Amino acid sequence: MLVFASSYLHAQDTIYKADSSVQIVKILEVNETQVKYKLFTNLDGPTYVIGKEYVSLIVYENGSEETFPKSIPDHSIAAPKIDPRTHDFGRNFISLNVYDLLVLNTLTFGYEHTSKSGLIGFKIPLSFALNKKDIYRENKVFGTGLDLNLYPYGQGQAKFFYGPSFEYKKFTTYYQYNDINSAYALLFQAGFLFQPTKQLNFSINAGIGYARLFKSEYNTGEVASRVGVNMGFKF
Repeated sequence: MLVFASSYLHAQDTIYKADSSVQIVKILEVNETQVKYKLFTNLDGPTYVIGKEYVSLIVYENGSEETFPKSIPDHSIAAPKIDPRTHDFGRNFISLNVYDLLVLNTLTFGYEHTSKSGLIGFKIPLSFALNKKDIYRENKVFGTGLDLNLYPYGQGQAKFFYGPSFEYKKFTTYYQYNDINSAYALLFQAGFLFQPTKQLNFSINAGIGYARLFKSEYNTGEVASRVGVNMGFKF
């Protein structure tokens, strides 16, 4: 019986893993990257495969040993990098439309609240004219609205968004400056949100749609458009 027990123990291979665990096995194959084996207690069972980077030592049934230095470093099979802004993002975005300020002489602030999933955002813009005496073009006196921004790919360093937008504004015209007119517009817009950091954010967007103008002398409809270059902070 002692001879049998000795023969039994000597006819098995032993794997010493990098995590300090030990397995009694029957080695089937050792190739450049993997070790294939069966559990010694179930030689008719499934074949297991383990990467050599997870093995420190194999002691074979004949007593010989094979060590496995870290020829494949731990970082060689790196986990895919995950942008932390995909799940750790500010849900409130306060921004300034730089395009309106520099081109239209209008101060436009925006507040956007993003859903917990990062897939939907609701934005409210507020616009105020800085110079009401520009006689060469239409002057927006006040404007607001509601944007529904859909983020099909969620949040991240650079993400696409699109959605409908409703706009209401009060404005004057160069030929009837003292009359305050109003307009309603429904647009479809699209753009990109850039997040260099969790707090610092930029976005660009453009939209096109239909506007209904209610002027003092007549009412009319026309094509409406919008351009935005926004910068601000998320929290």
